[in-house]
Amino acid sequence: MSQNRVLTQLQAANDEWRKAVLQVSPDFFQKGATGQAPKALWIGCADSRVPESVVLAAKPGDLFVHRNIAK
Repeated sequence: MSQNRVLTQLQAANDEWRKAVLQVSPDFFQKGATGQAPKALWIGCADSRVPESVVLAAKPGDLFVHRNIAK
């Protein structure tokens, strides 16, 4: 698959996600723009197959995330 097609698919998926978020929470992006104050620091692996938001059922802004690459 060409890189251009991959980027086009990613952009389309992002647009669909944005629309779905706005349906459920119309002020989601406005609230996010006001800043963040996470109460926890998550130090995790850079393995993208295990996203901390899924493992912890965290919402955007719940965690400050640092991902590290280990040997």
